[in-house]
Amino acid sequence: MAVSFQEHVVRMLEKGWHRLPQPYRTPLFLASCTVLLITPFAWKKLTYRPELLPPPPKHYQYRLHLADGGSSTLTLPDGRKIGYAQYGDLNGKPIIALHGILGSRLENALFDADAKELGTRIVGVERPGIGWSSSDSRPLSERKVLDHAKDVEALAEHLQLGEYAVMGTSGGGPYALACAYALPSSASKPRLRAVTVVTGLGLADMSQAWPPLLVFLNRHFDLRWLIKSVFIRGPVWKLHLSDEERMEGMRKSFDVKKAHPADVETAKNPDYPDWVRLFLRSTREAVSQGWAGFLDDAAILSVEPGFRVGEIRAELPVQLWYGTDDTNVSPKAGDETAQQLRAGGNTNVELHMEPGETHGSVQRKYRKEILADLLRAMNS
Repeated sequence: MAVSFQEHVVRMLEKGWHRLPQPYRTPLFLASCTVLLITPFAWKKLTYRPELLPPPPKHYQYRLHLADGGSSTLTLPDGRKIGYAQYGDLNGKPIIALHGILGSRLENALFDADAKELGTRIVGVERPGIGWSSSDSRPLSERKVLDHAKDVEALAEHLQLGEYAVMGTSGGGPYALACAYALPSSASKPRLRAVTVVTGLGLADMSQAWPPLLVFLNRHFDLRWLIKSVFIRGPVWKLHLSDEERMEGMRKSFDVKKAHPADVETAKNPDYPDWVRLFLRSTREAVSQGWAGFLDDAAILSVEPGFRVGEIRAELPVQLWYGTDDTNVSPKAGDETAQQLRAGGNTNVELHMEPGETHGSVQRKYRKEILADLLRAMNS
């Protein structure tokens, strides 16, 4: 039976505590108190058992992990290649999708079924050094977020798109805003009709989810080694393992009792194994050329982007989707982006701040609504 602190002290005194030599009394007393304080927490930790998701059914028929079928490359005038993949209705209204950090063209297979239903064509394009896109030979100090808009426009011309929209997810958000600022580059180019940012990373001058000190250090020093070390600790990046083994590692690291309710809801969706398998396939593709493309991407996103949000043309519809409980990207970035757009005279800004939703749950739960609203904006 557990005894109270007072009872413990009384028992020690009854057993002759007062007769102990003085040098031994204080250390022994402090050690005894420490044991009393720590034991309940240590016991709780030692006896804790996580609640794991059940493994996928043994004969689960995956639909999204083989996502390479619509992949192609475009060779630019400077010799670089752009990797891209197409999903949905290839005769539908086109949306060029910009992937997140450590994502690839393949992640857009997630939109395939909804895009077919809505009659839209999804074109996922990769940034330099990622997937099938060749690296940019220029010094990193000369590269900006704004540069990617030129690649997006070149792809729109190559595909002979008369008009299109751009959707940037997570780390693709700043690049989508760059497109909103720079495109079309002339009246003869394909017309950009609308832009959507989904849980988009804030620009360098906006709120970030990372601790302020780490953000400061990353902007002013070369922390590539640290950034890589943070990511490679998880089961997702043990690329020497098969996708099945990585998937099992992810399952064992997801504790239902500790996870956010919105993420638990996502994980219990019957299609969750498809989403995980697609995610793993896309992440493997993201570093198929090595880690340099991702590390360059992270560095570029950390510095001045080459444009101001408030200078985006006022008539362009811009939609912003965020979750209040997102810990990967600060939801304040959504508020700040909307404020800067409105300060620049844009009255076509729609900010969707979903209460109780996380980074992943917004992307999964609202994906059809995101596409439908973007199509509506294109037609406005």
